[in-house]
Amino acid sequence: MVAGYKEAKATADKREKQIEEVQKQLAECREVQNKLGAGLSSKTKTTFLVQNMVSASRLALEIAEASIHYGVLLQKELSIKKTSLQETLRKLGF
Repeated sequence: MVAGYKEAKATADKREKQIEEVQKQLAECREVQNKLGAGLSSKTKTTFLVQNMVSASRLALEIAEASIHYGVLLQKELSIKKTSLQETLRKLGF
């Protein structure tokens, strides 16, 4: 039982680090988009940002689904997060 807990805790820690990495990547994408400046049209800049946000959202969704599989996080919390991510993807047209 202790071994199972330790494994679940290690998996939870790994997932948290992955989520932090996704959040960092999204922040970097936004920073790059802001630095692109006037050289690109607003449509091009928006497309770039949306593509990067969708990429990060998909990875976050995969992490959430994997976490549900391992039973690391509460099912209800993940369901809410998953629903939110799916709604974001739907709003973005993916």
